[in-house]
Amino acid sequence: MQRNDIEALTVRTLLLAERTPTLRRYGLPRLALLHRHCGRLPVNWFGDFDGVPKTELKMVFAAAGLPAGKAEEVDKTLTKRIADTKALIAGRMGEREKVEAAKKEIMTARDLLDAINEELEDRPNS
Repeated sequence: MQRNDIEALTVRTLLLAERTPTLRRYGLPRLALLHRHCGRLPVNWFGDFDGVPKTELKMVFAAAGLPAGKAEEVDKTLTKRIADTKALIAGRMGEREKVEAAKKEIMTARDLLDAINEELEDRPNS
């Protein structure tokens, strides 16, 4: 549990400190999504926190040349996966739902980044 707390704090610190040389390799859409959703992870010190508003997320995607609906689509997918992970942890799912949710759970910042990469895999420099 402490490892997860430290990871969440590290990710938030990096995002807030805006270490451009370290973070720029990820691309602005990935960073915006990571910042928007890292406060929603099941175990974190920050409570629910949307670091990037939806309107700014859309602007970031447009500036990166991504389709207009892609920001909305990715945002909804990540939000659902995190909500399903929380429901799984809380025991609020049926057996069939548990199997599917467990395959797609997002517990850590690494899981979140992997999920973002899956969603944006068709655009590696996004």
